[in-house]
Amino acid sequence: MRRYLDYRLVLLAVFLGVLATVGLNLSVGVGVLVFLGTLVAGTAITALPDGGRRTLPAARRPGGTRQDQLLAAIESAVARLQEFSAGDLVPAVRPQAEEATTVATSALATARTVARAADQLDDAARQLAEVGRHGDGDQGAAGRLRRRRDALVQRLSSTADQLLDVYGNLVETNATLATSTLGTGDVAAGDAEALAGVSSSLDDLRVIASELEASGRQELPPA
Repeated sequence: MRRYLDYRLVLLAVFLGVLATVGLNLSVGVGVLVFLGTLVAGTAITALPDGGRRTLPAARRPGGTRQDQLLAAIESAVARLQEFSAGDLVPAVRPQAEEATTVATSALATARTVARAADQLDDAARQLAEVGRHGDGDQGAAGRLRRRRDALVQRLSSTADQLLDVYGNLVETNATLATSTLGTGDVAAGDAEALAGVSSSLDDLRVIASELEASGRQELPPA
């Protein structure tokens, strides 16, 4: 039989009772009430069954899943692009910044769909694990789910990387063109090359965003 009356609880009750009577100059009756109240409350909490404690919601794992982390990175990159596009830009850079923001915003909506699909695949794999099907090899259901989930996560990772690449190129190019007429060196000669670099990274972003969208359509039916 489990012993619910812990000696540490008794000591705490005695301490609080003495504190109420001596330290706070309250009556002996109040001290006794504090003593008994502490015992009753502590015993009730201690007596809770272990099963009841396990029903409490588990804390979310710090950082979330890999798709959660990548989606957060994409959201951050899109927010940076939107802020940058609304700022004071060199005229030659502004059209590219606005186009990048449009593509990025669309990619973000798709990324949320893809992340949700990855969550569903994780849930399905977890259900298989609960019935002992987690070890059925790469050719089994669990293996197929893992491969599909990994493919989606890879799409999200590529999107996050490319968004940062586009953002970095835009920031660098805007700064380069803004200083090309300030007498800081022969920077103007590289203007066309800098703009071409942004265009190239934008082209890559369009391709990656298109692949991400295709993945989202494949995994989730339209609402």
